[in-house]
Amino acid sequence: MSLRSRATVSSRPSRGDLVSNLVLYLPFGLVGMLALTPTRSAAISIAIVTLCGGAESLGLEILQLFDRARGASLWDWATNVLSTAAGATAPDAARLR
Repeated sequence: MSLRSRATVSSRPSRGDLVSNLVLYLPFGLVGMLALTPTRSAAISIAIVTLCGGAESLGLEILQLFDRARGASLWDWATNVLSTAAGATAPDAARLR
């Protein structure tokens, strides 16, 4: 099996994949944001945390290309980045209330 055939972009990710991505990456963004906010502006912190979450997720997706039991998914990467960004913006949203 080639690497290309193990990388998928399905028409719709499963509900379980979406929930697990949210559960794993939302705290990543939240904790990262809380760690960076005192030293940087909120916008810069959100960008840094989101980029770090995206890079970490991309690294895992690339590793999955080499594991016969797993498959890399563009949807997984995208939902991981969005979940990280949601976690990173949560402290600012809470302050606005």
